[in-house]
Amino acid sequence: MIDFSRLKLRERILLGYGVPLVLTFAATGVVVANARHVIEQSRITEVGAHIVQECDRLAMTLYKRQTHARGYLLTRNDIFAKAYEASVQDYEERIATLEKVIAVSGEEQVERLQRLKVLGKEISKINRSLISLVEAGKVKEAGQEMVNGRILGLIDEAGGILNALTEHEDELQAERVKASEEAMRSLIVMAVVGAIAASLLAIVMGLFISSRITQTINQIVSVVASSSTEIAAAVEQQEKTVSQQAVSVNQTTAAMDQLSVASQQSAEQAESAATGARQVLALVNGQQDKQARNNGDSLRAKVGQIAEQILYLSEQTNQIGTISTLVSDLANQTNMLALNAAVEASRAGDQGKGFAVIATEIRKLADQSRKSADRIGTLVTDIQNATNSTVMVTDEGTKTVESIVAAVNNISLSNQQIFLTSKQQAIAIQQVVDAMTAINQGASQTASGIGQTRVSTRQLSEATLTLKAVV
Repeated sequence: MIDFSRLKLRERILLGYGVPLVLTFAATGVVVANARHVIEQSRITEVGAHIVQECDRLAMTLYKRQTHARGYLLTRNDIFAKAYEASVQDYEERIATLEKVIAVSGEEQVERLQRLKVLGKEISKINRSLISLVEAGKVKEAGQEMVNGRILGLIDEAGGILNALTEHEDELQAERVKASEEAMRSLIVMAVVGAIAASLLAIVMGLFISSRITQTINQIVSVVASSSTEIAAAVEQQEKTVSQQAVSVNQTTAAMDQLSVASQQSAEQAESAATGARQVLALVNGQQDKQARNNGDSLRAKVGQIAEQILYLSEQTNQIGTISTLVSDLANQTNMLALNAAVEASRAGDQGKGFAVIATEIRKLADQSRKSADRIGTLVTDIQNATNSTVMVTDEGTKTVESIVAAVNNISLSNQQIFLTSKQQAIAIQQVVDAMTAINQGASQTASGIGQTRVSTRQLSEATLTLKAVV
């Protein structure tokens, strides 16, 4: 049994054409066989008609032969003798002709023909003896032999056999004609029935195969349409995600620009604080030289100025601490955004590989920014502690100038470290800004590629609908 579902489209079409063709060939074979039968019946009918004609001619020849024999016996005219010899030869030729074809009429007809052949020879023998008597002058004896002899019985027997042969051949001929007509009708019926059956089977097979092919194609089209719909939905969602990511990247880029400006300001403020500390240190050193010459009032005035500078440094340090906290928060946000970008890049496939590399670099830069912010926070804490200590020293007024110099020196060193760290942080933030710009461009390219994919998916969906409509 053929499993139609396992057949390919080409095999199904070949099957649809093959079955009607096989039936057509089978019907053609039956028609050809019947046609041969009709031809054979026609040939036998023609042979039968020829036998009937030859039987009639044989009967005529038999009677002519006797007529010519009687004419010669009565008149002794050579014309009758020649005619008699010709009729004898004609009789034998017709017997030979019938022997070639009489077999189709049955054994009984063959036996009759053989009897006619024997009777013809006996009649010829008697006729020749009568002719010999006439030629010998025994005309009276020849006449008595003709009237009272057995030649008349032989002639009557031959005539009866010829009549039986002809009648039986007529019956056979009627049967042959009837058989030929039936064979012709059977041929026509088989041809018509075969053509109708082949046509009906071709229609049924065509409808069956076309319905199965249509069903299979419809299933495939449905699967493709469903897949294209799902792909389109996924692409649309991916496009939305990438668009949101691009917006987030733009926001982060703007925040990083602000952070870069704030970092530069922090570096400038740190430089200013370091300059102030150096000035304080110079003033303190100058006050040490004048300690021996000037009185305590002048030293207290200078110490007051130092206190004011230290308070200013404390305020600047607080601002640097605030900026450092902002840098740390932005670094954390940048790190989270880089993680999200890496996840979206992995979901985007081959189009998001470059995007994933950029996201990894951003995450590294964010880690560096956070570490720099932590270092700044530590330094700010140290500066605040040193500043508080210096304020306490100046408030008491009893500490030595060497302690103030040491504290101011620590402040100067801390401010220099803050300046260097802030400068490094500004460079790192600029790199983050450049990387975020690259991410923004990659997100735009990804969104464009996803948009093209969505268009291609829509075209695929339209193509499946067109195929379904054609089927």
